[in-house]
Amino acid sequence: MAIQSLFAWNGHEQRVGDLTLLIEEIPDVTAPAEPTSAVVTLSNAGATPVSGELRVHKLVDDWRVVGPATQRVEVAAGESASVTFQIVSGSFVFSALYPLHVQADLRLGDEAVVIDAVRIFAVNVKRGIAEETLAAPPELPAIIAPADGRLRLHGQMNVRVGWNYYDQPLQYKPVGWLGSDSVSRAHVSYGRTSRDDTRYSINIHPTWQPGGGTVLCDYRVKLPATTPILFSFANALRDSSPTEPLSDGVDFRVWVLDGDAEPAMLFNTFTASKTWLPAEVNLSAYAGKEVILRLESHPGPNRDTQVDGCYWAEPTITAGKPSVFAPASEPPAALKLAAARLQDRVVPAIPRATVLPLVATNDMRAVVIAVGDYGLLDGWFLFVGPEGISACRGLELELNGEPLTDSNWRFLRCETFEAGGRPQWLHSFVDADGREANVRVGCWADAAGMRVKIEATEQLSLVRPGPWHEQAHTVFYGHGYAIRNPKPFRAGFGGHNLASSHVGMEFPGGPAVLIAVDNPPLYFDVDPSKRVYALATRESCVMTFVPAPTAMAAALAYRPLYDKKPAAAVGKLAGRMLFDIWGGRYRDIADNMREMLRYGVTDAILTIHNWQRWGYDYRLPDIWPPNSDKGSLDDLKEVGRVCDPAGIPWGLHDNYIDFYPDADDFSYRKIYFSKSGEPVKAWYNRGRDASSYKWRPDQIMPYVQRNLRLVKEGLGTTHCFIDVFTSATCTDWYDHEGIYHSGLETRRHWGEAFAWIRDHLGDAPTTSEAGHDQLIGYLDGADCQWMTLSSTPGRFLIKIDCDEWNRVPWYSAVNHSNFVLMGAGYSSRYEGQRTRLLHGIVSDDYLSAELLAGHCLMVDAGCWGYNALRKYYLAQDFIRHVALRHISRHEFVGGNIHRQYVEWDNGARVWVNRGEDDWLLEDGRCLPPFGFAISYGANLLTLEKLPAGIFREHSRGPSGWFFNARPSAISRQELVPASPSIEDFVDLGEGRFSWTLRWDAKGPGPAGLRTFVHYMEDKNQPLNIRFQADHNSSVPLEQWQGVIRDKIVSVVPASCTDARFPIYVGLYASSLNRVPTEGRQTGGTSVWIGTLRVSRAADGAVTAVKLDPPPPAPEPGKITLQRNPAGTMVDFELAATDGVFRLCETSMNVWELTPLPGQRPFTARLHLNKLFARWDGISVSAEAREAGAEAPAVEYDVEDRDMVLAIDPEAVFKIVLRR
Repeated sequence: MAIQSLFAWNGHEQRVGDLTLLIEEIPDVTAPAEPTSAVVTLSNAGATPVSGELRVHKLVDDWRVVGPATQRVEVAAGESASVTFQIVSGSFVFSALYPLHVQADLRLGDEAVVIDAVRIFAVNVKRGIAEETLAAPPELPAIIAPADGRLRLHGQMNVRVGWNYYDQPLQYKPVGWLGSDSVSRAHVSYGRTSRDDTRYSINIHPTWQPGGGTVLCDYRVKLPATTPILFSFANALRDSSPTEPLSDGVDFRVWVLDGDAEPAMLFNTFTASKTWLPAEVNLSAYAGKEVILRLESHPGPNRDTQVDGCYWAEPTITAGKPSVFAPASEPPAALKLAAARLQDRVVPAIPRATVLPLVATNDMRAVVIAVGDYGLLDGWFLFVGPEGISACRGLELELNGEPLTDSNWRFLRCETFEAGGRPQWLHSFVDADGREANVRVGCWADAAGMRVKIEATEQLSLVRPGPWHEQAHTVFYGHGYAIRNPKPFRAGFGGHNLASSHVGMEFPGGPAVLIAVDNPPLYFDVDPSKRVYALATRESCVMTFVPAPTAMAAALAYRPLYDKKPAAAVGKLAGRMLFDIWGGRYRDIADNMREMLRYGVTDAILTIHNWQRWGYDYRLPDIWPPNSDKGSLDDLKEVGRVCDPAGIPWGLHDNYIDFYPDADDFSYRKIYFSKSGEPVKAWYNRGRDASSYKWRPDQIMPYVQRNLRLVKEGLGTTHCFIDVFTSATCTDWYDHEGIYHSGLETRRHWGEAFAWIRDHLGDAPTTSEAGHDQLIGYLDGADCQWMTLSSTPGRFLIKIDCDEWNRVPWYSAVNHSNFVLMGAGYSSRYEGQRTRLLHGIVSDDYLSAELLAGHCLMVDAGCWGYNALRKYYLAQDFIRHVALRHISRHEFVGGNIHRQYVEWDNGARVWVNRGEDDWLLEDGRCLPPFGFAISYGANLLTLEKLPAGIFREHSRGPSGWFFNARPSAISRQELVPASPSIEDFVDLGEGRFSWTLRWDAKGPGPAGLRTFVHYMEDKNQPLNIRFQADHNSSVPLEQWQGVIRDKIVSVVPASCTDARFPIYVGLYASSLNRVPTEGRQTGGTSVWIGTLRVSRAADGAVTAVKLDPPPPAPEPGKITLQRNPAGTMVDFELAATDGVFRLCETSMNVWELTPLPGQRPFTARLHLNKLFARWDGISVSAEAREAGAEAPAVEYDVEDRDMVLAIDPEAVFKIVLRR
């Protein structure tokens, strides 16, 4: 008897042979405590009857089967049968997604068949504070507005939210509810919002699903008898994205409900303003009363809810004559004068101030700490140095979400004392309920920096420095951005933006200052008009301030003060080139790595991302066994058989952020929740139409251990990559019981997972995505996602307006020896909508960023062969030389942020031109855009421009010499010289259409490429493929010349309801490697050749399809592909060539000349007297690169002490000297 099983968990309809198991669609469940029917159908398309059992074999949390969980079925040939199960839930249930797993155990003749299916259904339940909706308004506790004081409504949890559909009764949420209503999608939350400046705000979106309506927030306030009583606020709307319409506006209304009297509207304005509109309402008529203050956001007279996200900024009730927190914008003149005496190395006694001398190499540096009327809330930190004085106005703090100034907290006193020889300041506050809280601040000098420790008796929900006394001209942050004269921006913490827990500012009148925090930062806030340059965090923490002549000098001085030490396998990982592989079959990856080994690439590490059992990022954490679509388990083991003997760590991608409801052990007890009690969603896998939820950090370890044991036992990997953990912030979260957990707990749980993995795999290097610095000490390294800044928003762009910016080694200056950053980003992310050849992972731009910061080199699946070898041969010796070393000096040469000099502690010297213009160095060498000149010992690495306009790229290192003439007839693996377009478009009716893809080819491409045709989603930056027409060209790529035409017939799928589909075309290999072509690039390797426009009838049926031309290509920038005309012989002093090759000594008097693959034949001229100290004779032989291929003939001449050798790029040449 044969047993046939299908472990297919990724669908509600599963087939085995002629049998189909279908779990019918389950309508949204609105009453989970009552039985819900689930119909399961077994269909038999075969000629043999089938019988057996259908059983519900898995539900989650409080769900259970009512009645029989197993039912018999018998299905005749060609028939189907259905059974109905009843399921019900207990009280632990949420408006969320749930799985129903059904298994069929069947007998088909003598054959046993097992089929598993899973249906995801949605629950829409009114449960608890997160989901309940009430027809009658719940009783609202009163908030006391103090006499001669202020009451801020932002952050108050005694709030009652109501909503309705137009002209319908109000529906109320329970008191304290915040979030998005699961029915109407009405939204209310508290936050901080940037319009023309950043303010605390109530964030609201009116009711919009399925129809429109209003939203309101009620606050019951007991007003004092004191007058006047004023209610102040400001309103604004959010911005529309490039693909959204503009809002017509929102009607903002203020009401007062006074007992049984009719509600009184005291304010209303209809506006679409994107900047703050201040307003004030006089409440004096209600002095001494308890009233309900109602804030309403209505879509307005047109009842149009589109893009109606809106804000009420800093809504505050002010009664009588409260004390006003009005700190000075400048330090007192007497304080500055006294502090200036420190520049003469005089330490004066300063009233109400403390002086902390700092250790500086040569200069006198000190910090003056002066208290104000509110202690350090309006005090000053003055950083004194030879450059002058840079001054920061104390600290801005929040307790329990409330600022400590102009808020519901009232300042009582500040006491100054010493503890352990360090000055301390104890600040005391009281709230409206009489509850006292203390904040203790201690400061001390530590080498070149000042430490500031902040602790509190209540939760410190915000800690940040106050405004500065002058505008900074340059700010620094993240993996490395130097930004001149920025406009306001906020960089949120995470590996793609604010990746560093230190930031820096350079001021015109004083020293540069670095600020660092030990806890995970929240954001870096920059608002030059308010002189705000604030790195924010939360919880009790230590901040560090380091003054220095420049920000980069401050970073170098901060490095020994950094609080986290390297993880155990940093030394194993540092310096290795990363093969970061997202596509391809296992056997192809093994073969490609074997090819790299034949070329001598061993100082490397390999990460395979797409391998998981159910496909990439689906049904996590159930990742084992490997996906058979990409090959067998033995095929994947072959990767290890290639890498292990060469000492190349290799490993797999894993993920413990996204937990899918159809995974085996899913439970909402393992998911984290929002403050309002809703499970938090994670990634949406559009290709699968599958949503995931975010793991509780304290629940991941058992699954990490389970999976890594399976991976180790099954494959013996020697490295592991865990996605997201250094991309996302170390988030705060709530569990299902509403208990708060801080980001410090998240950091610990995530970090302990990496430590366990490293130990379990045998001191194996662990890596993650993007590489923020908060997991240093646990994690060894990460791929660096060094994004592009832009004044316009877009995919993979960080929007910051500024005069100019460039990348700098900001992160590396502190952490190069603590944490291994690899590359400068996934190619498309670094490109930022630009082309791969000019700005992607194969470009001079990308490589110069790696070299500038000393990052490990990184290549992707599009780099196998030529591009991987070019990077390795050119630069790997240098990267190995600076691995685990420290940057000792950095300079913007001539004050130009695009011309940078970096010096390392082992003597390596680096010049990199990050600008668009040539840079002439003092020694006469010319660096073109993204050119570089590096020297270390007797070795060098250079991309330069010769006087005749010729580009020259070469290196000399311990492993040999590398010569690159940068020919325009570059490798076929770099660029296929062909441009695509559309001809003969025809609408065939009913959504079918045909057209001809025309390629104008100037020459052939590499064998084995296929054409992809992607009809993309209609967004400003299309990301997802909606449908496609991939195919093999009618003419093999290696024969392309002239015009090639391929006929294409496509149909618009019924599921694709977009009106427009941009058409992207390109070439790719079977392993999913893409090869760039000519044409109107979209960024990356795709060419936008047109846009399909679809017309539909009222029922959605397609009535017509038309073709629109693509948008005009952007104007070409100053950056061009820096190549030499084909056949140009470039002299490198030791050799001359019109191609690309490496020359290295393999044994005594034996040298190997290795051409990079994929080139056209070229000539190498070796200047023998310059290369070799002495020689009497020479012989040359060649071997074919491909095993078993016939060795090519060798053609060479020795003339005038030069050897001229004809190079076949598919051969390797052995040169033997006689001495």
